[in-house]
Amino acid sequence: MMAFIKGWQYTRSIPWLSLFSVRQFSTGGTDFISLSRDKDIAGLAIATLQKKPVNTFCQQHLQELDRIITDVEKDESIRALIITSAFPGVFSAGFDLNSFYKKEPWEICEFWRCFQDSFLRLYTSRLITVAAVNGHSPAFGCAIALGCDYRIMAAGSYKIGLTVVHLGMQPPFGLRELLGNTIGKREAEKAVQLGTLYESDEAYKIGLVDEVVPMDDMLPASKQQVTKWLSIPDHARVSVKKAMRGELVKKVAPIRDEEMKMAASMLTQPNVQELLGKALARLKKKASV
Repeated sequence: MMAFIKGWQYTRSIPWLSLFSVRQFSTGGTDFISLSRDKDIAGLAIATLQKKPVNTFCQQHLQELDRIITDVEKDESIRALIITSAFPGVFSAGFDLNSFYKKEPWEICEFWRCFQDSFLRLYTSRLITVAAVNGHSPAFGCAIALGCDYRIMAAGSYKIGLTVVHLGMQPPFGLRELLGNTIGKREAEKAVQLGTLYESDEAYKIGLVDEVVPMDDMLPASKQQVTKWLSIPDHARVSVKKAMRGELVKKVAPIRDEEMKMAASMLTQPNVQELLGKALARLKKKASV
């Protein structure tokens, strides 16, 4: 069984981790992500995004997400992970735009590599992963949800979607394909070109999220789903997950370097830098109000 799981590698010796590791993770987490064991359900950990004010992901935040998932996977007693936000109303506002503004291409390449690593770590995790999307979730916030096995979103006017086209960028190939697999190719084609944000009910209607519940019910509903998934033997569930997700992983692995360089080239273009500068100015003005 160990050879079977280790045999699926998405890139550069980052494998689907073994079910038979023995190290236990320590509760507490990192600067931007808290981590705890659930008191009610054995085998469940909860990662709470807590970077103020709206969980924008800088390079450190991405590295912490990667490290959190890695540490939890190494603990054989943990079988499931819920990812949520400490700030009801905002799950994650996506990437920290300062990571791209007035940066050198090599700096953007480093950031992009961390993005690729953290997302693939989540997408290929042996853990049962549930995204408890308790607020707005544009861009990378949407990507985190897409990378999970199950997605629950808070009811209301909260929005989710891949929006980077508004900043002169395109979503990476893997996310475009994953969105198409999730909501259908035609809807995804429109969504990535328009940078569409879907409100909770619409996101549920098209299949972007699996369930919509009141904000106060987010954690109980997530735990209920975890209980259902925990009833399936891990070796069977992980094997199915590998079979279902492996094709996309194999497509993404060979083009990682190409996409990283493309992102650096695109993000350093003068017109894109102008858009980023204006977006950051709007955010600064909004924060000062």
